[in-house]
Amino acid sequence: MSDQLPPNRDHELADRSYRMFDYVWFRILGKIPDLAHPYYLGHGRAFNPKYNIRDVWQEPMPDHIVVKICLSDGGAVGTTQQKRMLKPGSAILRFVEDTEIWEGYHPAYRGEWEFLGLIFTGRSGVEAAKAMMQHYGRVYFLGLDHVIIRKLMHLSKQTETVTEITASSGARLVDEVLLALLESAESLELHREGPTTDLAEAVEHTLRSDLQREWTVAQLADIHHVTREHLTRTFTRRYGISPHRYLVQLRVNEACRLLRATDIPIKKIMLDLGFASHASFVRTFRRYTHTSPTLYRRHESERTDRRVPHSRNWC
Repeated sequence: MSDQLPPNRDHELADRSYRMFDYVWFRILGKIPDLAHPYYLGHGRAFNPKYNIRDVWQEPMPDHIVVKICLSDGGAVGTTQQKRMLKPGSAILRFVEDTEIWEGYHPAYRGEWEFLGLIFTGRSGVEAAKAMMQHYGRVYFLGLDHVIIRKLMHLSKQTETVTEITASSGARLVDEVLLALLESAESLELHREGPTTDLAEAVEHTLRSDLQREWTVAQLADIHHVTREHLTRTFTRRYGISPHRYLVQLRVNEACRLLRATDIPIKKIMLDLGFASHASFVRTFRRYTHTSPTLYRRHESERTDRRVPHSRNWC
């Protein structure tokens, strides 16, 4: 942490999108190089969608990690286009300057969103957080009664806005927060290890049920109540390819069946299977069958045994 603490700003925006009621900066005594240590902790409420990591200014803080804990309904995470509301007790793990996710007040929510926010740094903590984000993703669930939430709430209510703690106490605090998140992720993963096949097959059924829809991993994860990372890992382990590639194969297989067994116009087949254009349909079809839809139908009509082309077995 820099020895120069941030100025004691008034944490209330002119547009009143949020307000921090309790907050504290940490000054580390006897700092040890590379050791994890807390930088800032705040307890606040947000009031409208202007409170998010894209619209609220944050001073550049490379190699600093945020843990945002939802204390009520109203928090959301996702992409700029797609956002899902988080349950109270959920936690978001991200870099301060994260560009891969959107996080903040859910646009459809009405009311106050209460949250805790911890910022920490130090190479050991940052590397551990980075590894967790890569393996488990950015969303965790602690539950509102978790001991670490009570501890952070207590710390945020310091009478002074700057508090001094030892390097060992700072490292212990960061470790406790990360271990709480890690334990929750491990518990969820172990709980799901048994029905891994069930999850993969359920996702496969969802894909097959609506071939026209351009499913995203985020949508599939929301439907099946798992993280995107867990869904992708489980599905790929079961079927050998990602959900997106599997969906493309399902579409091509169905196109082959319709071309063989019906007289439905190629354009209608293309639209019914969710292809955006004739060019993309032909390009994708050719990639898996090594021929065009028109030639495929013509060749199949000439075959008495109605077999699939020998070059590929997708259909």
